[in-house]
Amino acid sequence: MKPKKKIIISPEQRDINSKKTTQKTIPVVVALIDKARDEGKTDPAKASEILERALRIDPNNAQTYYELAKIKKEQGLFVQGRQLAAKGILLAGNDVELKNKLRNLLK
Repeated sequence: MKPKKKIIISPEQRDINSKKTTQKTIPVVVALIDKARDEGKTDPAKASEILERALRIDPNNAQTYYELAKIKKEQGLFVQGRQLAAKGILLAGNDVELKNKLRNLLK
């Protein structure tokens, strides 16, 4: 029997999982969001690819829509950023803080 792998969760990942939402975040998606945040500092295109992968895994994750909308706006893709933010608002459930962040991206 193979030993179980120990999963290390970063503070950002704990923050995502601790939000009071109506959805559960899949651990792989949390890891991808964390990786995209790191990549986004130097390579927004790579971060965008990672987040698009996360959306294929969990297409109802509002946090992923928020992160991807931020990157799209930073890349100058304002229409795409606004569309992603609007979709994220619809999926954010009871998470008022996330909804407010997404609304700020609509401005």
